[in-house]
Amino acid sequence: MLTNLYVIDLIINENTAFSDYWQSYQTMFDKVKGNLDIYNMTSKMLRKIQRMAARLYTSIINGKLYEEYLEGLREAIRVDMQETVFKNKTFAEKYLEYIEAKIKLVEAQLNSPGAIQSQTEYMILLINYSVYRKLFGIEDSKIYGKIWSL
Repeated sequence: MLTNLYVIDLIINENTAFSDYWQSYQTMFDKVKGNLDIYNMTSKMLRKIQRMAARLYTSIINGKLYEEYLEGLREAIRVDMQETVFKNKTFAEKYLEYIEAKIKLVEAQLNSPGAIQSQTEYMILLINYSVYRKLFGIEDSKIYGKIWSL
């Protein structure tokens, strides 16, 4: 799921058409607002459409689905566990060990000509590293270097 959110954000952030379309919608709303009768609209109908469009923008088109999900996850863990997860050194170490093992797996797959899953596994590795950084606030330069050298 995190991979899908990240990919959606990449598509939106790297495609300027989405922000252009959003600006077009805003301009259209302004035109309709000044001429409700011409467009056979009421102000109540226009407000409903604007609210729906605003929800769509804030939930998807802003290109921050992944980041907002991680923030929500971190906050939910903080509320439920009173920061114990973030201070648990054993959990952080085990998570880092998992990431290091994943690096080795991805490296082997990328070096193997027939490994179809290598790109998916690489994306999973990137997602896990970003979750690790978000949860524990640790930026490990050695791990970062290993990941980007793949």
